[in-house]
Amino acid sequence: IYLTGPIEAGDDDKFYDLAELAPSANVHLNSPGGLVGEGLSIAAEVAIRGYNTWVNNDASCASMCSIIWMSGYHRFMGEDTVIRVHAAYETGEFKGGSSTRVSGSANAKIGAFLNEIGTPYETISYFTSARPEDDLNPITPSHALWLGIDTHVVKRDGSVISPLERPTPRRVADQVTTLFGVAGSCAKFLDISPA
Repeated sequence: IYLTGPIEAGDDDKFYDLAELAPSANVHLNSPGGLVGEGLSIAAEVAIRGYNTWVNNDASCASMCSIIWMSGYHRFMGEDTVIRVHAAYETGEFKGGSSTRVSGSANAKIGAFLNEIGTPYETISYFTSARPEDDLNPITPSHALWLGIDTHVVKRDGSVISPLERPTPRRVADQVTTLFGVAGSCAKFLDISPA
């Protein structure tokens, strides 16, 4: 499934109709983002159905597109890809003039969704911290590592580096904890010295 261009009213319904035809799918993203409600609806559909999400080397993904990318069962990004994130905002008439301001309710919905799919708190904060007047926060393959985002990196030659080959600190900590647990439980059965 290809999601290209701005996320607009009714796109979530269109995505649902396509998803009904595909028991499994890869969702290729190339979008500047768009409406929060529609984007979250698409992201939820991706997560529920266990679809994989892709942002290829020649594509861009920002704002709500990044939330959809995060919802993938497996996330893929090109080695040269830069995904961009920022706090959700609204434009309108505020205090007698036209302006743009951060939307607390939209960011709460985004944060709740990211939490629901297992995103670490620090990563959620990164996703929602850049204000309308700021540069967008980048996510490159290197950023993904220190943000704790398991990502498959697609090289220019088409080869893929899996999250197992470039584990996040959280994944390493989980593996070490598991190994210590197994070692402690099995040492007496395998006659292994505690040392």
